[in-house]
Amino acid sequence: YKMIIELASLKDIDEIEKFYNKVVDDLVENNNYPGWKKGIYPTRLEAVSGIENQELYVVRFDNKIIGSVVINHKQEKNYYLAPWKIEAKDKEIYVIHTLAIHPQYKGLKIAQKLLEYVEGLAKQNKIKAIRLDVRQGNIPAIKLYEKCGFVYISEINLDFRGEDLGLFDLYEKII
Repeated sequence: YKMIIELASLKDIDEIEKFYNKVVDDLVENNNYPGWKKGIYPTRLEAVSGIENQELYVVRFDNKIIGSVVINHKQEKNYYLAPWKIEAKDKEIYVIHTLAIHPQYKGLKIAQKLLEYVEGLAKQNKIKAIRLDVRQGNIPAIKLYEKCGFVYISEINLDFRGEDLGLFDLYEKII
């Protein structure tokens, strides 16, 4: 089987919702580094929005969704306070959100392949940098991002729908 990375479409929505729930169940059972909560984040609503805005990419293997990522230009307001290494307008950067891998496919470098894919898109689209945030203490994600060339910038506080999520580390990769 070949792994395919492509934009998700509305026909994928039910499968994506099940996929998100599976990922969150696994996190809750094991080690919920990102602090995701079933029914709160990530949800069908985020998936629909990601599809409508053409920002949600899925990884298919054997015709099954085994990974996903949202790529857009939306920086949280606290991103603007960070000492980024490169000066860039919103449209000149990609922000990575909701990178998720199906629990059955962890450890197969799928997240790494997704990040390489994002970097390829960034180069194609003349993007200057890719930015992301990761919850402090999310060691697996931090190791992955650093291995893929992302550099720690600073820590920020993030909130989601008015709820304080605590401290996150910001990372950037200049393209």
